[in-house]
Amino acid sequence: MIKPTTLYFFLSSSLIFLVFIIIFSVKLKLQLPLAYLISINLTLFLLYFYDKTTARFSWLRVPEIILHMYALFGASPMAFIAQKVFSHKTSKASFQNTFKKIIAFQVLVVLGIVGFILYSA
Repeated sequence: MIKPTTLYFFLSSSLIFLVFIIIFSVKLKLQLPLAYLISINLTLFLLYFYDKTTARFSWLRVPEIILHMYALFGASPMAFIAQKVFSHKTSKASFQNTFKKIIAFQVLVVLGIVGFILYSA
């Protein structure tokens, strides 16, 4: 069962992401893959900023699964940067372990794609 807060942050952050996609691909005429990467990274940066701000005031927090989901789907560079900029989620071992697994998975995927391209050429 999905928690209501997880669903809320998934839907609201997805809307922000879609607005960024429209701005970058339609208004600024960037190619869709580039617009996607910029949009997902900006969305995650905003989520880290919001979560760090709300952590100080005990407001509604961004569920970790949402932060990990955006990192998994292409925003891991910004997740790393946001963690350092905001000093957020850097000392929580379980969060960092999952984040490292995401990075390792992405490296393996990229190596697999590069290997496939080189092998099939």
